[in-house]
Amino acid sequence: GSPHVQFSDHGVVFAFDASRVMFSSGNITERRRIGAMNMQGEVVVDAYAGVGYYTFHMLVNAGAAHVHACEINPASLAGLKAGAKANNLLNRLTVHAGDNALTLEKLRGTADRCHLGLLPSSEPVWEACMLALKPTGG
Repeated sequence: GSPHVQFSDHGVVFAFDASRVMFSSGNITERRRIGAMNMQGEVVVDAYAGVGYYTFHMLVNAGAAHVHACEINPASLAGLKAGAKANNLLNRLTVHAGDNALTLEKLRGTADRCHLGLLPSSEPVWEACMLALKPTGG
């Protein structure tokens, strides 16, 4: 069969090439938690977007007005874009391809919230994410 998969998780459609990227089914509790947050009207930066694990839940379930999704992996970027199209989110999502240490620079002062989902540590971009926050954000 085709390595391209599409499936639904708590009202969100994911679409990606399973032969090129991983989808962690183990973080279902965290995806649900993110989706249950109140992000109504917020601009969010997702510093490590992947195929949209949390990005789409922020937009579909948590009510974020807009998400800036940063991702470096070309296969993940393709999945992120395919998922955005499948969820009809293209007008509320800006994808920033490349090293987030560089792409986050362009987002200074724009975000109400910054999501740092990389394990084991997102420390390399803590400062850049703090600078991406609006003076009222956090």
